[in-house]
Amino acid sequence: MDVHRALVKRPDRDLHVCVDCSSKLVYPVVWEEAGPDGWRMLLHCPECDVRREGIFGNEAAETFDEELDRGMATLTREYKRVMRENMAAEIERLVCALDADALLPEDF
Repeated sequence: MDVHRALVKRPDRDLHVCVDCSSKLVYPVVWEEAGPDGWRMLLHCPECDVRREGIFGNEAAETFDEELDRGMATLTREYKRVMRENMAAEIERLVCALDADALLPEDF
């Protein structure tokens, strides 16, 4: 496992972007205050498994937090869409089975 450790005052890229593979899926494993001006974070890239630890300024941490919120909103929307599609498909299968008189008591 590749571990990058650095004291970072002004990161050269967004914290959600992997320093190794440029994936935009980096997430915090550990996130804690490191004084009034920064946050100590251990970041992980799920695509290449790179971990990076550093102290990042409040502005970078706030931008990262906003990006995480956007990602969560996207995941929530996609989850709800997939759930609706799955439910519609299940209903369609049930209707077809009812129409074909193919349901038995032991199916439930």
